[in-house]
Amino acid sequence: MGGKSADLFDKAYMRWLIIRLGAGLAVSIFISTILLGWILYAPFHGDYASIFKGLSQVHQRVSMAVIFTGFVQGASSGLAVFICLLFWTHRVAGPVFRLKHSFKQLENGNFRLRIRLRKKDQLQEFATLLNEGIGSTRRSWKELGREVEDLKKELQAQNGEDSAAQPEKILSRLNKMAEIVRRLHG
Repeated sequence: MGGKSADLFDKAYMRWLIIRLGAGLAVSIFISTILLGWILYAPFHGDYASIFKGLSQVHQRVSMAVIFTGFVQGASSGLAVFICLLFWTHRVAGPVFRLKHSFKQLENGNFRLRIRLRKKDQLQEFATLLNEGIGSTRRSWKELGREVEDLKKELQAQNGEDSAAQPEKILSRLNKMAEIVRRLHG
């Protein structure tokens, strides 16, 4: 937490995701290049005049090769992106679901809550900060409860006594409780 602003996503995880996407694209380009070379490879048995006669056949063959390799490259790239995004959403969607569930519990007044994420999940920093805020709020509520109980005891004890110092003690307690309420409300 320190004094530095933390990133929402772990840098090592983002680097891992980018490397995987880049590797997937590089593999798809490599496969497409090999397929294009394989489709276009044809032994040359003839003279150059016969090449110009079959120019339409060459054009057709090159067009089909480009379409085929483009399809293979697109499909393999799409598959690589899909797999990487599947892993990415698994590491982000799970924590988002847990945080949403935790917010609902907080809304219902559950301040004993601790948000726990898996080790490799993203949003760890966010969950830690939220846990710290929940803990601080819980401590303030406990302190406020103790002050209220102490004030009740003093008021019950005062019923039988007539002391001039009692209003100052009560005022001091009320001021302390007001300070705690100010902390809770920001």
